[in-house]
Amino acid sequence: MGYFWTDGIVDKDGNDILLEQAVSYTFDPSQMTITHTSESNPVSSSSIPGSVRNNHELQHGIEMTLIPDTAKSGLVCEWDQQKYCGWKARTELDVYYVYEVGPQDWHSQSYLKEGGSYVQFTPPLHPTFVVPNDQDQFKDYAGSTLVLHYTGHGELHVPTKCYSKKTNEEQDCNHESRHVPALSIPYDSDGFVTMKDGSTKWVKWLDKEIRFKHDTSVTAAGSGITFGDTSSLPQSPDLSASADDPSNSASAKYSGSWPAPTFASTPAVYHGQVCSDTPKPAGCA
Repeated sequence: MGYFWTDGIVDKDGNDILLEQAVSYTFDPSQMTITHTSESNPVSSSSIPGSVRNNHELQHGIEMTLIPDTAKSGLVCEWDQQKYCGWKARTELDVYYVYEVGPQDWHSQSYLKEGGSYVQFTPPLHPTFVVPNDQDQFKDYAGSTLVLHYTGHGELHVPTKCYSKKTNEEQDCNHESRHVPALSIPYDSDGFVTMKDGSTKWVKWLDKEIRFKHDTSVTAAGSGITFGDTSSLPQSPDLSASADDPSNSASAKYSGSWPAPTFASTPAVYHGQVCSDTPKPAGCA
């Protein structure tokens, strides 16, 4: 369940609404709160009634998209100038924000203050990557322009897909698949992203894996490979009576009895208590 805001225009579930049905909210940067213009208390999880918080359909919270009031015109539907199209906030606007409330721990928010004022952070970077037009290497993304997400610490997130753990073929995401990047930014002349100010940032791999394609046409027989079986293995030697058997006590090469496995032996010290003390510490019993 979601809401679209335009500082905002609220569009429940992304449905089109009439212009006069738009609802406004005010953001207070000094308190980091948003408040409906007709109410005095800001929006928060505590203001949601218990009957709503316990609704299993809302257990993951309510996510809202907030845009500046000056950007309302960008949400007007092309096919009906009397309506706003909430979905356009994410596809047509340069600036939008996400606000989320709900009953879970992750719905709580923490902010830093310095001298009584909230610390201002720079907005997330959204670099773009022009995918080389190579169908064999980049498949569905070939020739497209991707807006990527930079999370800091050198991590630039690209689209992901799920691949089978057995065949490395693309499949639906489940417990038998791996969630991995769908493509790699090449480490060559095309290996850069472009920032909003037009500057270029070159990309270097932090990690890379090679996935081999499962080719069912390749068989051992077709490749001239003949597999053996257990009958081809030599018989296991019987060293029980051998004079060279180090486990035979009668042998001149006898190595002695095997010590008890480490995991089966008792500890010499347990939580700082020496187990050989008398009386034996309770923890060593």
